Amino acid sequence: MRVASTIARELLIFAATLLVTSLIIFMVVNLLPGDVAGTILGPNADASSIAALRTTMGLDRPWPLRYLEWIGGLLTGDAGRSALSGQPVLALIGPKLAVTGWLVTLGMALAIVIAVPVGIAAALRRKHLDGLIWAGLSQLGMAVPAFLAGMLLVVVFAVQLSWLPANGYVRLAEDPGGWARHLVLPVVSLAIVQSAVLVRYVRSAFIDVLGEDYFRTARAVGWRFGSAVLRHGLRNASLQVLTVLGLQLATLFVGAIVIENVFVLPGLGSLLLSSVNQRDLPVVQTIVMIQVALVLVINGVVDLVARLADPRLRAEATEAGA
Repeated sequence: MRVASTIARELLIFAATLLVTSLIIFMVVNLLPGDVAGTILGPNADASSIAALRTTMGLDRPWPLRYLEWIGGLLTGDAGRSALSGQPVLALIGPKLAVTGWLVTLGMALAIVIAVPVGIAAALRRKHLDGLIWAGLSQLGMAVPAFLAGMLLVVVFAVQLSWLPANGYVRLAEDPGGWARHLVLPVVSLAIVQSAVLVRYVRSAFIDVLGEDYFRTARAVGWRFGSAVLRHGLRNASLQVLTVLGLQLATLFVGAIVIENVFVLPGLGSLLLSSVNQRDLPVVQTIVMIQVALVLVINGVVDLVARLADPRLRAEATEAGA
């Protein structure tokens, strides 16, 4: 029951955070300079025509009423229609979300695959030259922006070697092989920066574990070093790294926006930038809201998993619910 009350409290905090965030997003987006009605009609439109279109689009109504209509529509699966095309906003976002979803998921998965063994090696060999080299490479990777990594990869693998396409996208259902080839460079570009960040946390977590009493006790009772690392080190270090993954996903979404434009991918990032330029406010605010909601959900799930997996956090949750 105490665990259930803890989960219920976290859900209430999540709902309140989402509500406050939605209000901030709506206010900020609607304060953007420019007028969507003027953008649609063009620079030669007169003031009366612009005013008439604003009335037709409902832009002349008080903002609290427009906010309530928007947030109420989101709760019922209707985010309104694009101010420019007139299409349902969610119908526009759906295919774009799939592209960004693949990019973020594969980028994070590859970053984890790279960071875990490299971070462990850097921790175990921290007093040796190769360990210092791994740590130095992670610092270098953090200094390289994702878009610069993407451009360098394009020059090498697309321009010089002609192994992979430099831009574009193919749907998975249409051509699985072409889909994979078009995603290789964008995914690697994201993974390079993210893995460099994660290597630092994995290395730090393993160094902490190697100094703990339970690890030394395992070695003292006859456990082999490799077995102790896998049994105690990997499990306990993963709890520390797990909390970092949720935070890094927010950064990954921002990086995905840049990478999508570098590789001309039809994802949420490209749609967001084009909608901002065209002052398509219903699309802009819905995309930002979806990204924020995804980050909050992922962080909430990561926090819950960490609480259930770590006895210390589980005890704190039990005491808080008492």
